[in-house]
Amino acid sequence: MKKIIVFIATIFFAISPAHADKNEKINELINNVNNRAALDTVKTFFPQLLAPIECGFQLDEAGKQALNDEMEKAFQSYAEKLTVFIKPYYEETFTEAEIDEILAFYKSKPVQKLMALTPVIMENVLPQTQSLNQELTINFMTAANEIVKNYPQKSEEELKYCMQQKQKSW
Repeated sequence: MKKIIVFIATIFFAISPAHADKNEKINELINNVNNRAALDTVKTFFPQLLAPIECGFQLDEAGKQALNDEMEKAFQSYAEKLTVFIKPYYEETFTEAEIDEILAFYKSKPVQKLMALTPVIMENVLPQTQSLNQELTINFMTAANEIVKNYPQKSEEELKYCMQQKQKSW
């Protein structure tokens, strides 16, 4: 009798809609939790991407809406492709129990608050960091020019090949 109860309970748990398998939990982790702040941060760049178009053309509201709709479609495609890249790492790295713990952590109130604030923080900080980034670039390029001035330059073909190889590792 005890074996039958355990068997029935096991079957009930396995077919219960509340029980999500590891794959579903990974999807939740990637799509609804872990990437949400990162993806929302990507969305903060939309106005910067749209600005040259909006400034360069006399768009009516329908044109602006069409641009926003197209940007949203591009964003959804980006999110789907990102999921395809990330999912194997989660599958190989985490057990189902670990994923449960990660989901619980991300669903906690402080982390939810942080994830909600991240795009706002990035939107406010990024403009302030532009001058810092320019300063970093100028300082580095000045120093780099001093270092490389005594070395011969590679051919354009060598340069293209080298850049292609480096891009593969990015």
